[in-house]
Amino acid sequence: MGEDFIITGNVDPVNIVLNGSKEIIFNEIKRVINIGRTSRHGFILAAGCDLLASTPLTHVDWFMEAARLYS
Repeated sequence: MGEDFIITGNVDPVNIVLNGSKEIIFNEIKRVINIGRTSRHGFILAAGCDLLASTPLTHVDWFMEAARLYS
């Protein structure tokens, strides 16, 4: 689909962002960004769905830190 459309996603909001360690979050962000790089029309990093209200803000910070590091 990356040949025709912008790809968005797709980090698991529960298993990765809510329950993941810093290492898990960073590894998944890196993996997803590397896949997104192949999209000719662009890529938007995002959680696969809404983040739960119980997601620690530290985990959201790690998500953003990894996004800046690997993008």
